[in-house]
Amino acid sequence: MRVREPQPIRVARQDNRLRDVRAERTDRCRVRRRSVPDLDRRCLADGGRDDILDLTVALAAEYGPAVRIWLEPGRRKLRRRGLPVTDRRFLDSFAPDIDGKPARYAELLRTLPTGLGEWAVHPGLGNEEAQAIEPDGWRVRRTDDEFLVPPEARAILREEGIVVIDYRPLQEKWALAAAE
Repeated sequence: MRVREPQPIRVARQDNRLRDVRAERTDRCRVRRRSVPDLDRRCLADGGRDDILDLTVALAAEYGPAVRIWLEPGRRKLRRRGLPVTDRRFLDSFAPDIDGKPARYAELLRTLPTGLGEWAVHPGLGNEEAQAIEPDGWRVRRTDDEFLVPPEARAILREEGIVVIDYRPLQEKWALAAAE
């Protein structure tokens, strides 16, 4: 049997969560000031709730970092405000199969659509220390490293006219939009 919480308790818990998120993100922005390139939720796409996304965007406008927006409703909303967001879903290197990942990455780069995209890659050596620290993820990191480090990856980027950026250009656009 599932028991539903009374509405006032649920609302109070949501308000507490929003307060906690505001405190954590404001502190992060103040400590690093403009050196933090983006406000990222890491575990919850676009904050997991509209009010958390709105709070994150407001803090970005106040403190300068870009916001990583993953879901289409949020991307549409922020595009209407003139803010740069990705044109499609991001690639997380923990998603593709490990076997044949370098070949898959090469194929994805060769067929990459025009526009702003995001690849969250996590290169690592896969040595004993890495294996001890992350027994379930070191292979993912090693296969990312196997693709990114050799010159073939740079050759594909050059051949396909792909420009790799970090968050600084996006941060500048977000800061300009906030100043308007």
